[in-house]
Amino acid sequence: MKYGKYETFGLYERNYAGLMALFPELEGGLSVGVDIERPSRFALNIQERTKFTTTLSISQPLGLSAQLGGDPYIVVRIYHDARVAEVVAYQNYNRFLPWYPYPNPRMLQQREKTIVNRFLAEWLGYCLKSEGHRARGGRIKVPNPPS
Repeated sequence: MKYGKYETFGLYERNYAGLMALFPELEGGLSVGVDIERPSRFALNIQERTKFTTTLSISQPLGLSAQLGGDPYIVVRIYHDARVAEVVAYQNYNRFLPWYPYPNPRMLQQREKTIVNRFLAEWLGYCLKSEGHRARGGRIKVPNPPS
């Protein structure tokens, strides 16, 4: 499959737009540890928040077996000033290089980083089109403050 020179950055912009459409609360400055749930068990957990970035995990328990790759679980870093979001971990893989020689010991695709960001863009697009994944009707759970 051919990849354009600038496709990855365009995916980062699409991912940001999709996340903001699904989870408008992200622009409001939620704190670390907040869980946002949607009616069909689409969940987001804020892991880290700084002035210009937010790191969060997104999951959707579907009951998929490990042989099928398991349920989707992605860690995303959002750069609010640049209005982009990139996948920093997917399932059990993290710290993606922009390009891998092929074959490689982990048998990752040559453009694995682009592929996982494309997956996030498609997943968010599907969720935006699907009933039950709308931003309204969700619930925000804020953790109890430490004692």
